[in-house]
Amino acid sequence: MLQLIRNWASGVRHGTESQNRPDSFLARYTIGNSNQPDVEDGKTQETAKSSADHALRRMLVVDPSSDIYYRWLFVISIAVLYNVLMIIARSVFWKLHEGGLLVIWLCFDYLCDFIYLLDMVVQFRTETEVDPGMR
Repeated sequence: MLQLIRNWASGVRHGTESQNRPDSFLARYTIGNSNQPDVEDGKTQETAKSSADHALRRMLVVDPSSDIYYRWLFVISIAVLYNVLMIIARSVFWKLHEGGLLVIWLCFDYLCDFIYLLDMVVQFRTETEVDPGMR
C-alpha cells in the first residue's frame, strides 16, 4: 500500500510515467512571450520594434515579486505608520503644534500624501496574475 502511494505521488502510474505536456493555461495567458520569435514566410526574425516594445513594457510594469516592489511596500508602510501614530498624537497633544512645529508636521503630511498618490500609480502599473476562471 505504501509503495502504491509513493508511485502515485511521484507520477508513476501503472508502470508508465506521466507525459510532460505544455501547460495550455500558461500558453494562453503569457504576456510578452519573448521565447518565440516572430515567424514570417517560414523564416524567423526578430524586429527592432518588438524588442523596443518589450523593453518599454518591462520598464513600465512593476513585478510584484521584485526587490524594488518590496522596498516600495516598506516606504508605504512607513507612511501609513506615520499617519496612524502622529495624526492621532497631534490631535490629542496640542503642545506638538507649538514652536514652529506645525510647518514640519504639514511637510510630513504632504510628503505622505504624495507617497500615497505615487503608490496609486505604482499599483496601477503592477503586473497581476489572471484568475483561471476569468476571461
